[in-house]
Amino acid sequence: MSCPWDSTPSSPTRAAGALLATLLVGCAGEAPVPVFVGFDADQTAELHVTAWAGDTLLGDSAQHLLNEEGYDAVFAQLGHLDLGDAFVVNAEAPITDLREPYYDPPGWHYNAFPPAAAALARFGVDAIGLSNNHVYDRGPDGIEDTLEHADAAGLAAFGAGLDGLRAGEPLIIETHHGRLAVLAFNKGFSKVPAAGPVQPGALTYSTANLRAGHALAVDRGADFVAAYVHWGNNYSDVKSEQREAAQRFADEGYDLVVGHGSHMQQPVELIGAMPVLFSVGNFIFGTGGRFTDEFPGYGLLVRTFLGEHGFEGLAVRCLSTNNALVAFVPRECEESEAQDVLGALHPGIEVVDGEGWIGW
Repeated sequence: MSCPWDSTPSSPTRAAGALLATLLVGCAGEAPVPVFVGFDADQTAELHVTAWAGDTLLGDSAQHLLNEEGYDAVFAQLGHLDLGDAFVVNAEAPITDLREPYYDPPGWHYNAFPPAAAALARFGVDAIGLSNNHVYDRGPDGIEDTLEHADAAGLAAFGAGLDGLRAGEPLIIETHHGRLAVLAFNKGFSKVPAAGPVQPGALTYSTANLRAGHALAVDRGADFVAAYVHWGNNYSDVKSEQREAAQRFADEGYDLVVGHGSHMQQPVELIGAMPVLFSVGNFIFGTGGRFTDEFPGYGLLVRTFLGEHGFEGLAVRCLSTNNALVAFVPRECEESEAQDVLGALHPGIEVVDGEGWIGW
């Protein structure tokens, strides 16, 4: 079986030209403005709820806490949160006993030890995205270990693999309203090979891969297709490349984009009828971070609501994730924090009891 994925990296000039062309084709007209629709208990019971969080690393500087108090300790302040019918996070490190970096010089490099997989599953995580800039920190053996430990813990892992077919296989979520397929992509990183026919690596978001991913999802029986994307810059506002790529996802027929990678929250927007969460920030991340007053440490726990005609709205919780303050045990934001953080995500958001709601 041939590999449908584009594993040939484009030059910066070619890539920028393709992004610009897609943006110009797809940006006619004005996107609708989301309005608060006030989901009540009866409505949400009729909708499928997928929960999404961002960059997750049970290891590194948090390892002493994990060793001394157990892996469940980092979840101690989050047990009350509604994780929906399915919960997806970005595993920002291979899950492996391998400690030595694959590259020399290594730069920033991580691994989470095998008990991390079972801890994520115990908390309620159902699936882990692997398409990010650290998935290759322990090389192809680290990817293989990650897939094995995830499977043993009952976690679905998607977005990277030992070849392009495994990396490109979507996560499938069954709902009462049809089948939701989720594909994990990254923007392309120098130390993460693009998965190919015999090349271990991750799935990048070239135009060819966006198109192939959507086609494969439909072939797998998907009624709705979402992208789970690692992009942007650390501790930064939304970049033009994110907006251009988001437009390409919309042009290719995706129904939802959930982004991560900046380690902090970024805005929520609509492109036509497609909601884009540019970054949900960190979930549980075991490094000190480099947060500032301009770019503080907040993450988002998002619940999206899927009905028979597609995504109808979302709800957002604010998480305090600056480890200088929470010491690797994230907590829900105080009410005043939540009002400020969530209120800045989109002008149409309504914050009720510390949770932001948007419908359309």
